[in-house]
Amino acid sequence: MIVLKLGGSLITDKSKDFFPRKDVIKRLAREIKEAIKESGEKVIIVHGGGSFGHVVAKKYGIKEGIKSHDAEYKAEGIAKTRIAMHVLNEIVTDALIGAGINAVSVQTSCLAMCMNDEIYVFNSEFIRKFLEIGLIPVLYGDVVLDMKKGVTILSGDDIACYLARIFKAKRIVFAIDKDGVFESMENKRLVEVITKENFEKIEFKDSEHDVTGSLKAKIEKLLKLAEDGYESIIVNGLVEGRVKKAVLGEKVTGTLIKVP
Repeated sequence: MIVLKLGGSLITDKSKDFFPRKDVIKRLAREIKEAIKESGEKVIIVHGGGSFGHVVAKKYGIKEGIKSHDAEYKAEGIAKTRIAMHVLNEIVTDALIGAGINAVSVQTSCLAMCMNDEIYVFNSEFIRKFLEIGLIPVLYGDVVLDMKKGVTILSGDDIACYLARIFKAKRIVFAIDKDGVFESMENKRLVEVITKENFEKIEFKDSEHDVTGSLKAKIEKLLKLAEDGYESIIVNGLVEGRVKKAVLGEKVTGTLIKVP
């Protein structure tokens, strides 16, 4: 089992609202198809919101939940965030099918509920059954119901980490728009391995467009995953061939997150 997360900053241009990188998505789809064929592994794909979901969710403050005085405004935001993510997911799934992958779109908000931003319910049996009959599930960060806040954003990172544990993933690949994690924005020196010991030395700069915490939060989640015995790697999906190599477990430029 391989869990592959396609970051929103990879499959969209975050500097432009609602702007998918269709050529990148199509090329990634071809790489994924080749990797699946060569490895024979089952794959779960999760993607982020990028300039689709994050833009709308931030405008309406979806992550803060629903208050009595803004319920109508939030309802509008929920509806618009959902449709934005549906549109992006359709683009991704269509490209995967076009590359010869039997991909099936899975609406996250129909499977999951949260409690104070943490996953409370997640019906993973739908995913298991899709895999059993030969389909590749394609999930995405989404607005979901929250037992305390009314609604929240369940990020693609959280979904990928959760499913990696549930399905005991052999390999976890996070594809973004950079070579991996740098020591700082200034020196651009790649950190090849991140553990709890060197994590605090890294200087992060979060994106203003990201409502789910950006790169630092991503690494924190992956470090927790590593503590549970699951190593992961972050690679640059804009560089041709790297996602394929990472999925196949071959040596590739990137940042490995592991326990010491």
